[in-house]
Amino acid sequence: MPSSDTPVIITHSDLKNFLDCRRKWYYDYVLDFRPPEKLTGPLALGTRVHAALEAYYIGETTDPVAWIDAKGRADLADLDVNSDAKPWDYDQMYEDMIIGRNCITLYMQWLEETGADSNYRTVSVEEKVEVPILDGRAILRGKVDHLKEDITSGLLCSEDWKTTADWGGGLREQLERSYQHWCYLIALQHTYPDRNVECSQYTVLRKVKKIPAVAPKSPLIQRFTVPATRRSIGAKKAQIERIALEMLNLRDKTDPAVFYPSPGKQCSWCPYKSPCEIADESQEAALALLSNGGYVQGTRYDRYLSASEK
Repeated sequence: MPSSDTPVIITHSDLKNFLDCRRKWYYDYVLDFRPPEKLTGPLALGTRVHAALEAYYIGETTDPVAWIDAKGRADLADLDVNSDAKPWDYDQMYEDMIIGRNCITLYMQWLEETGADSNYRTVSVEEKVEVPILDGRAILRGKVDHLKEDITSGLLCSEDWKTTADWGGGLREQLERSYQHWCYLIALQHTYPDRNVECSQYTVLRKVKKIPAVAPKSPLIQRFTVPATRRSIGAKKAQIERIALEMLNLRDKTDPAVFYPSPGKQCSWCPYKSPCEIADESQEAALALLSNGGYVQGTRYDRYLSASEK
């Protein structure tokens, strides 16, 4: 734990975990355990798609489809040297490579057909932004996928890329009501005090195994803007500070009952499902599973580090 006079880092993921389930937040934030990274599955696929878009917008490549193909082959080679890889891991990797390629192919087609980027200039990609909150007791940190400028109005806009299997479950409503873009806007206002940054967007890429010959009923690519004003940003900052204060007041507690679970459908894909299931009977067994079950400790903020800092 940092000393009492050292600001505590808080991200939108920390806020989400705290609101979703205090036990997950306890394992992730307080104990700082990460589940082992995988080369296959939704998270790895989303990471490759993000990386391909990043390479495109920073000018590293003009062909992000070829770029993600090369990245997939590199990850496949890494899978070959993984002694724990199973036959079904290869099946999943090949499927992920196809889906990732389709995501980027459809995105580039969508850009060409709609001209969605024609009025924007890229300012930065994967920019780390921070702002002190709670009178300096904490630092609200974020990493903006794509910061862009409206070339007509000069307005700065944060854009976050998402991948999804379908549009069910009120995905748009969940994103619009999340604290993620508010964290970015609050931090961007602090980072760019002389600019107007009252705009945030989500661009969602639908994951498909096969590109349809005709346009489906639900969109394959969708970008939507979340309205924001300085007044609404201020109101959300007050809410975030209240949640952050609760986090700070609980993180040093020793009573495990404080970190209670919140059972729900999200449990089915929670990376801490196994230790959580045994924690009520044996906290020691749960901690042993975290320590010896492939979980990695102390890497919570690695994604905010540059390649030279890692």
